[in-house]
Amino acid sequence: MRSLVIEDDSSANTMFLRYLEDYGECDTVTTGFDGLQKYGEVLDRGGKYDLIIIDIILPDMNGYSILESIRAEENNRKFFDSERARIVLATSLDDEENRKFREKLKPGLETYYVKSFALDGLKEKLSELGIKLY
Repeated sequence: MRSLVIEDDSSANTMFLRYLEDYGECDTVTTGFDGLQKYGEVLDRGGKYDLIIIDIILPDMNGYSILESIRAEENNRKFFDSERARIVLATSLDDEENRKFREKLKPGLETYYVKSFALDGLKEKLSELGIKLY
């Protein structure tokens, strides 16, 4: 499994990296711009990400904008649903503003995760996306 983590908090970034690198290659970046750039580079080389974790609150853009950009690129490349990245929108601030993103997510392709440093619930969220970790 190839993963991308777009997370500006260094502790959370490291936490996701350590968890995911046991299951395959994992790239991490700290801004939305860098995340979209990395995503595009991988696609241009003929690769793809199976999983992308996006922090909703980033210094340069919100996670939903990144999600929309990724989906637009997948549409441009005429990806089937089976080829699309599974995406987790993550937040440490589970407030009404961030929860509104949940209503727009596509089941089986996207999910909403409230970050926990014990990674409570992440495995279940990944399972919702069809990603089974051993």
